Amino acid sequence: MQKIQLIDVLLNSKIFGIKRSPKSRNDFGDDETVGMHVRKIGEFDQKDLDPDAHVWGRYLGGYNGKWYVGTYPTSEFCPKALTEYDSLEKLKQVWELD
Repeated sequence: MQKIQLIDVLLNSKIFGIKRSPKSRNDFGDDETVGMHVRKIGEFDQKDLDPDAHVWGRYLGGYNGKWYVGTYPTSEFCPKALTEYDSLEKLKQVWELD
């Protein structure tokens, strides 16, 4: 099986379009929240955070039975890497809306 790449998920996500207003930091996971900014729970506010640490990202939704976040370093705003989860629940244990 071929490894899923960032471009595969981006091309198949609904990253653009009208988004709804979330009610809490954990209120994401549907098509109307794909593309929203997320942050890694508990790691984004460290004073000694490595500027290259991927603690910020965009929620990219589900693709081929997996759930994805496109991550990027603190100094950038464009996804550079892809983080994969087996379920939305597992993703939400690590990420919250920013």
